[in-house]
Amino acid sequence: MKKISLFLPALCAGMLSFGQVPDSITTRFNTAHPGVSQVEWKTTDKGYKVSFIDTMKMEHFIMYDNTGKLHEHRYRLASWDVPATVSGYYTRSYPMEKEYRVWVLIDKWGNRNYYIKRRSEVLYFDKEGKYSRKEKTDEANKNK
Repeated sequence: MKKISLFLPALCAGMLSFGQVPDSITTRFNTAHPGVSQVEWKTTDKGYKVSFIDTMKMEHFIMYDNTGKLHEHRYRLASWDVPATVSGYYTRSYPMEKEYRVWVLIDKWGNRNYYIKRRSEVLYFDKEGKYSRKEKTDEANKNK
């Protein structure tokens, strides 16, 4: 029984409720993202990470630093929002793969880029949707 009581706090250590996130960060988040669902906060060594589902049922991951400034925002694009250059490159390069997810990465300076995770690599595209590079990943980092 003692093992279980010691294990549960360790299991929940990285999870936060709204009450544990500074008001300045939750206010900023709630103002920018009203009506979202499945909101989950976590602490990291860089600050606070929140994941949620938007009103269009798309996944989002936002990282705020400890002062509440946006560090990065990653979100999945709906198929109708994918730039033609991204979808064109992917369908030409991988004609047998009909399903793929395009993600947007907005960094702390507001720079916007696109990427697609596939098997053991990530394809990156610039802000116009032009292919820029491919990076190999190991399976452990595939879902991060």
